[in-house]
Amino acid sequence: MDLTVALALDETGRLPADHFGQAHHYGIFTLTGDGLAPVAEVANPFREARHGEGGHAHHHGGKTAGIAGLLAERGVDVLVSRQWGHNVGRMTRRFVTVIVNDETVEAVAARLVEGRDALVAALEAGEARRPVSLRR
Repeated sequence: MDLTVALALDETGRLPADHFGQAHHYGIFTLTGDGLAPVAEVANPFREARHGEGGHAHHHGGKTAGIAGLLAERGVDVLVSRQWGHNVGRMTRRFVTVIVNDETVEAVAARLVEGRDALVAALEAGEARRPVSLRR
């Protein structure tokens, strides 16, 4: 089973040490047995959304719902970031959420291949799933 993965990326294509919702853009990949195959890059239009803007506080789900919808439309199963914020629980009910401490796509790809069984198990757990740590 191939998984569709979204990595939170900065302007340089690395994973920033910031919350998933603060990513400059999301790299969408297919996780195969060998690594990550690029699918698309999606700008994060919700990046600048802050508490109270547009009548929605991001920690109350406005920003979270926007990002979730954006990635769900693209068939994403797994979200990967170096840091998660208050809404990790909401995202985890809808996606497999993964925390890593690697900064490069290549290093994260290796970590995801190694942790594939844990990702599939989390996906199969549905809304009862917990975040997955693939930190080294």
